[in-house]
Amino acid sequence: MKSFFIIMSLFSFSISHAQTNTFPTNGDVGIGTINPNVPLHVSLNGNNVTSDLTLMASFTNPSGSKGISLGYNQSSQAGIIYSENNTGIGSPLEFWTYNGGSFASRMVFAQSGNLGIGTNSPSEKLEVNGRIKAGDRIYANSSAINDLSLVQAYNSAGGASVLRSYSGTSYWDFSASQIAGGNSLFIGQGIDISVNNAAIAIMANKNVGIGTNDPKDYKLAVNGKIRAQEIKVEASPWPDYVFKSTYTLPSLREIENHIKENGHLPGIPSAAEVKANGIDLGEMNAKLLQKIEELTLYLIEMKKNNETQQRINEIQSEKINKLEETIILNKLK
Repeated sequence: MKSFFIIMSLFSFSISHAQTNTFPTNGDVGIGTINPNVPLHVSLNGNNVTSDLTLMASFTNPSGSKGISLGYNQSSQAGIIYSENNTGIGSPLEFWTYNGGSFASRMVFAQSGNLGIGTNSPSEKLEVNGRIKAGDRIYANSSAINDLSLVQAYNSAGGASVLRSYSGTSYWDFSASQIAGGNSLFIGQGIDISVNNAAIAIMANKNVGIGTNDPKDYKLAVNGKIRAQEIKVEASPWPDYVFKSTYTLPSLREIENHIKENGHLPGIPSAAEVKANGIDLGEMNAKLLQKIEELTLYLIEMKKNNETQQRINEIQSEKINKLEETIILNKLK
């Protein structure tokens, strides 16, 4: 009785599954389907899947003849195709997609061990031809000296955004540019490095601009105010030459005439010149010191003249006093 029950159970299981499977002597084999349209067609239905699973093997694809596909059928539905290129020993491992009647290579494991996404010939361990989105940090390390490039960007149009922060309403950009044949680096707001929106610009000639993309011929150009605790300026020559005997000190009359004609001291730029061209701090400090030293010489000369005049006045006063005494004595006689 027990043997009969087991036999009947197996018979019932076979009948129930024979309704969805087909194993013909010749032709396509179906698992989960009685209408297979490929050599091995597996169709699964259940709570954990939303579409049929189809397997195919030994098909012809654009780069080789060995492969397997998942989710692809003759109705051109979307799927994933794994393919091993058979062009030679050590050929890459390729993953293709088939959708809308055409194949597209999506990912390639090269013979070198490099992985390419969007490219068939990756030159690095991971090369992506397209955008990359990361939800967390990206780490990098290297044991070689001076050989750690976190980001290496290339743009054939002349500019490449190396790092970009976007808050939803504004951009902060860390960009490299080769516009006009230079190699410049920009850090600033906005997504267009060609407009004057950089907070910091480091040009190919090593000049730096803060608040400007064009520092011109200055090593540091700042478009705005600067506050510092200390600034050191190296200037040469320093106006010690004013105190040398060979220096020709202009007369006060000459200075007076120059002021009447030009409205400023000799050797000092006018207000219009300063407004148009600015001033060189080192040069201006030297000029101001020159004027202070000249003024010091004028004061020394004036002091000498005053001392001489004072001595003359004292002598004259003594003579006057003696003369008065003589007059008084003559009157008394």
